[in-house]
Amino acid sequence: MQLRGSNKGATNAAIGGGAAVAANSWKRILAGLLGRNKNSSGAANGALTPPIPPTGSYNVVYPRGPGAASGPLPDGYTYVSRWMSRQEARLWLQNQGTAVPNGVGGAGGRVYFTTPGAPKPGGTGPIRVDLALPEAALQRSGSDQWRQDFQPIQSTPIHNTKIHVPSGVTIPTR
Repeated sequence: MQLRGSNKGATNAAIGGGAAVAANSWKRILAGLLGRNKNSSGAANGALTPPIPPTGSYNVVYPRGPGAASGPLPDGYTYVSRWMSRQEARLWLQNQGTAVPNGVGGAGGRVYFTTPGAPKPGGTGPIRVDLALPEAALQRSGSDQWRQDFQPIQSTPIHNTKIHVPSGVTIPTR
């Protein structure tokens, strides 16, 4: 079975967390609105501009649902993008976009990203994931618009994950 690039029924299960998670989310949102949550650039979290969707005909897949793909960011987080293959996109969907998946990356466990608005690097796949990672985990790589994470840690949460799938491209489910 194949999953088409669409936000209709595409592994968009909501993750329940109980009243404590809901209360913490509201506190974070309220703090961001009041300007008490600042990221390293001094902007209120949630005020950062997310990456612009790629040009052309794309469908957006929300691994945890559209509600989990936007919102204020924790302190120290920044937006990045990663271009990937269909097979890698499957890994992101399998872990519901909550962390950089195991098995993703290059030599030495490095995972490469681009800054928002950067052009697509050569040799990458057609699918783009936009997400927020801790700034402290990212280092400059080759260009001002490229970043690398040397040892992505599965317990480090990522936020606001959106996968942009070109029309006509499918993501394998196995």
